[in-house]
Amino acid sequence: MKRTLLTLTTLLILFFGACKKDNSNTPGGNTGNDTYQPVSAGSTWKYRTTAVSPIPGDNTETLDTTENTMTAEIKKIGTKNYHVLSSVDNDGTTKTYLNFENHVYSTIQLDDETDKQFDLPYLNDNVEAGTSWTTALDLSDAENQVDARLKTTIAEKGISRVILGKNYTNLIHSNVELQVKINGVYTTQFTQEFYVAKGIGVVAVYANTGGKVILKSEIFSYKIK
Repeated sequence: MKRTLLTLTTLLILFFGACKKDNSNTPGGNTGNDTYQPVSAGSTWKYRTTAVSPIPGDNTETLDTTENTMTAEIKKIGTKNYHVLSSVDNDGTTKTYLNFENHVYSTIQLDDETDKQFDLPYLNDNVEAGTSWTTALDLSDAENQVDARLKTTIAEKGISRVILGKNYTNLIHSNVELQVKINGVYTTQFTQEFYVAKGIGVVAVYANTGGKVILKSEIFSYKIK
């Protein structure tokens, strides 16, 4: 099932998508700090990320830190306008793309197996807890036909959570499941849990597959301009 699992380095770590489109435009959607993702240029978020090998029986861990800085840059990708983050970690600097339209928050992701990019919706701040929706994924190639989708669920709203010793309030907890149709039934292969704070943004992401947590990325400092 290798082709049904998205590459960890692009899918796991909260915002980190890879995209090389270069058309600029003016963004629509949410732009204020009363939303769940401030977009003011110069705002920064720092995360501590622990990754565990997904191989059963192998609990090797790697630790990294990432600093995301919101730029003033806007990119048009397909039909959507994305705010651009500069993301710096131990491997260097990359760009991350965030879109906010009609209360839905999403980021660009890349499947390295097929070299296809897609929009990953991780939050809708205007629906009740328990609400789910699905997004079709085209991961097929010349050799493999894959019927896949993302299932996003708003698990909890208005909650608090202690992250690296600090209590965050007014959170929305959402789950994003990568599902593949096997024998006619959509089966979850991989899950990401997002915790998003109003006026701050994503404060934690936890990823698991096969019942094993293979990544946690948690905020340890931020500055909203």
